[in-house]
Amino acid sequence: MPFTARLLLIPSWLFFLLMNLLVIGISLGLLFLVRGVLHYEVRERHNQVNGYIFTTAGLLYGVLIAFVVIFLWQGFQKAVEDASREGSEALALYRDLSLYPDRGQVEGAKAALLVFVRKVIEDEFPAMARMQLSPATRQAMNALWFNTQKIHPSNIREQVLFGEILGELNQLSKLRHERLDQMNSNLPTAIWLALIAGALISILFAVLLGAEKFWLHTLLTCMLAVLMATSFFVVIELDYPFMGEISAKPTSYVELLEMVEGRSALMEGKTLQEFICGNPPDTGKDALKTPPAPGLRKSR
Repeated sequence: MPFTARLLLIPSWLFFLLMNLLVIGISLGLLFLVRGVLHYEVRERHNQVNGYIFTTAGLLYGVLIAFVVIFLWQGFQKAVEDASREGSEALALYRDLSLYPDRGQVEGAKAALLVFVRKVIEDEFPAMARMQLSPATRQAMNALWFNTQKIHPSNIREQVLFGEILGELNQLSKLRHERLDQMNSNLPTAIWLALIAGALISILFAVLLGAEKFWLHTLLTCMLAVLMATSFFVVIELDYPFMGEISAKPTSYVELLEMVEGRSALMEGKTLQEFICGNPPDTGKDALKTPPAPGLRKSR
């Protein structure tokens, strides 16, 4: 697991705090070092040249940061959309299995599909949050393929539905493999070196400026350090779309499981009112009696 991915295993607020403390500490260390070597009056005489170069370097570094963040955000959005499409394919597969005329042939495939959905929600996504694979989910997918191969269509309608089932199962498997590939994709080392070098150069230009009031120079340097730390925090969060607080979730899979469980509850004999409200309606003889109107007494 890369070092940047390990940082996402700790709470986000703690990671953000540690990142700021690290960058601020480096910035203040450079500031005190430069202050001990060069007097502020010496640096102040070169503020115009230093400021011009600092502005140019800051602009170039800002463009680099913006490019990286936009690139990572597009990848994160694609991961979220692909995860949603994957759940939609599983839903379409379940519906086609439910429409198959010979229910006995597809019961095994339907059960295997629901097992796969539960494994994705309860095992695979939590494993991906630790940048690990899920052997149980892989076995569930193999079981789904095995049970689907047991379906043998006997007429044209069943052949058409079976073709749709195979197509959706292929697409589901493809989207799952793409999701696993996205888990392992991260920024190349060269990009990280460019980001770190640009941050250090920008901070060095800031501490080389000459300012008569040291507390003001320190405050401005710390503000720049917080901005740099926040940029690194965002880059690391977006670099791993299935880790950290900002991550893709199996929402469509959860919706599929809730729909299937809700349908099962209705098929077990529960009324719609009982399923939604959780209160079984009165079904005894007293429920059929009409209550007496208020103000009227029962005659003897």
